[in-house]
Amino acid sequence: MTVSERTVLGCAIVALWFGLIGPVIEQRIQTATLEGSKPFSLQNLRDAVSADTGRSDPDLERSMARLAELQMAEEERISALWSVLDDTIVDRAADLAPSLPPPQYAVDPRFFEPLVPEIIRRTIERYGVATAPLSPAKIRQLDGDREDQLRVLLAAVHHRLIPSEDAAALLQGAYDLLDLQMDRMELEQAIRANHANLLNP
Repeated sequence: MTVSERTVLGCAIVALWFGLIGPVIEQRIQTATLEGSKPFSLQNLRDAVSADTGRSDPDLERSMARLAELQMAEEERISALWSVLDDTIVDRAADLAPSLPPPQYAVDPRFFEPLVPEIIRRTIERYGVATAPLSPAKIRQLDGDREDQLRVLLAAVHHRLIPSEDAAALLQGAYDLLDLQMDRMELEQAIRANHANLLNP
């Protein structure tokens, strides 16, 4: 093989790596990193504990009650974030949402909405780091799923549709939501660790 042929072959391998193989491997690594342990049913775990010991586990019951509280608190924070937007902003942001750039942060979707860190980052970029308390809101059923609602919120921030005086409260509400999801993740991990023998027979 001549030097020129080796050069061509080397260039082809480099192009193949960076154009196809490298990104695929990177995606697989990222997916494996985010997958973590498999999800489990708390109700099934409670039933397994009862069958194994003949009685319910008070610690597990308290943990399940706490998980339910955290989930309700998350719903409240999303309703509170949504209350920052009036109907005009919602309509404009919904039209602009499909053109948003992709999120920059990778998170475990079992516990975190990927758009919450993006809302925090872009609020800081466009409005600054100031925060203010976000008033509690009544939990209400909103149109669409949570991802759609958060995407509209992100579009409103990204395009500076939110009045500056409301941005500090929105930023605090996003921080609150992220903290709640972190608490929920840590609690589920503690439950998993305490009952590993039943989850991994």
